[in-house]
Amino acid sequence: MSLKSSAVALPLIVEVSEDAWQGDAQFIVLVDGHQLGGVQTATANHAGGEWQDITLDAGPGANPGAVSIRFLNDAWGGSAAADRNLYVNSLVVDGTIYQGSAAQNDAGGFSTGNAAVLNVNGAVTFRPEPVSPPVPPPPHTLTLTVSEDVWQGDAQFVVLVDGHQLGGVQTATANHAGGEWQDITLDAGPGANPGTVSIGFLNDAWGGSAAADRNLYVNSLVVDGTTYQGSAAQEYAGAFSVGTAEALHTNGAITFDVASPARSLPNAAQAVAFSANDYISAGDVLQYDSGQSWSASAVLKIDTLPPAYAANLPEGGANLVFGNTNGAPYRGYEAWVDDEGRLRVRIMESFMDGKYIDVAGTTDIVDGRWLAIGVTYDGSSSAHGVKLFINGTVEPVQVIKDTLSGSSASDGPMIIGNQLNGWEDQFQLRGQMAAFAISDQVRDAAYFNPNDAAFDILDSHTQLAYSFGKGSGLMAEDLSGHSNNGVLSGASMWAPTT
Repeated sequence: MSLKSSAVALPLIVEVSEDAWQGDAQFIVLVDGHQLGGVQTATANHAGGEWQDITLDAGPGANPGAVSIRFLNDAWGGSAAADRNLYVNSLVVDGTIYQGSAAQNDAGGFSTGNAAVLNVNGAVTFRPEPVSPPVPPPPHTLTLTVSEDVWQGDAQFVVLVDGHQLGGVQTATANHAGGEWQDITLDAGPGANPGTVSIGFLNDAWGGSAAADRNLYVNSLVVDGTTYQGSAAQEYAGAFSVGTAEALHTNGAITFDVASPARSLPNAAQAVAFSANDYISAGDVLQYDSGQSWSASAVLKIDTLPPAYAANLPEGGANLVFGNTNGAPYRGYEAWVDDEGRLRVRIMESFMDGKYIDVAGTTDIVDGRWLAIGVTYDGSSSAHGVKLFINGTVEPVQVIKDTLSGSSASDGPMIIGNQLNGWEDQFQLRGQMAAFAISDQVRDAAYFNPNDAAFDILDSHTQLAYSFGKGSGLMAEDLSGHSNNGVLSGASMWAPTT
């Protein structure tokens, strides 16, 4: 178990119970072979369904490679009623849960449900794959391309994000008449995506002729890799377009609406919309195993978060993008947006047995914006082989689980926009989708960038491709040439884009 080093105490929580006979079950906890604390005693009655948590402090800076729970005082009186045993249901290290059944068991080797059974003296040892700590989202970057007409001093301006000034007063020095442009890059910090960016011209001056006139020109604004032409900005009385640039001839501000990034939607007048029980089935296709690399992309917008928790949804609801994990033990691969608005991916040998990869992004993408999302997997059976993309930008990820060891080949259909077998009214994509594709190789970032010429290209590696910009009835045509046509659950899913 390799975890991030901590400057504060690292808590370990062991969840145990016992079969008591002529005394309680006792054990010790070892971290990398060194005993942590004293002898511990289990008192929770396993037969009665009881569990107890025992919390230990591993100290600051701990970075354990192995945690063992060693049973010390097994006893046997000749019958099941005269048998002292220890059960380890889980270990929690710094907030991450590891099931006892997934640990190496040298004390009898048995398990029941998620728990390891220690029915002879010996140890269970936890050695999961390294767990990545949550990565903070990167700062938003803004790059302005500007020039000026200079007269008795350079043109100066300020940049405002959602009405708040970013940085100090900026100065243009590139000569517009000479065809020059300069880039000014500002760091908007992490956090919510900006909604508006304004450029306010501060020091207009006029001496009575074109040669005696100070002006500012804004050619473009780039926000997190997405480009907005100056001529597309909201103008004021003293501004007008010159080619793709916006000319500011009096003091005032032009404003870019960046809440809905400029993007190319295929025949964007129409998409498919998902309500409860709506889905698209591609049939029993692309049932990739854990050693097969693949990529998936979708152009979509999601308007509403799923429910955070329900009695039958202990992990919260989901906005399913696609998946073929439609029945227990839930084997296959899937992508969805969780109740925090994060893009998530699972590649599963068995969800029921805790054998799967689970990776989450860090950006909240549930805000009603059209986005191009992408997922790639390199066939390594490791969470570190999964990458997520938002509009062609690699998404920082958190590895939630990394215990895939066997086959992930599903025997179920590929479902888009929902999950079947009783979950159709819980896991529908609460929004619209304009395009969807799956490839049999790892794609690069340009493939998922809607402003790049390589965006969502059709080639020999494209195994399924739907464009929902035009269509009617119950069929979505596969444009890849592989005849993996989709079947809609209802013709009413076709809808104008909003």
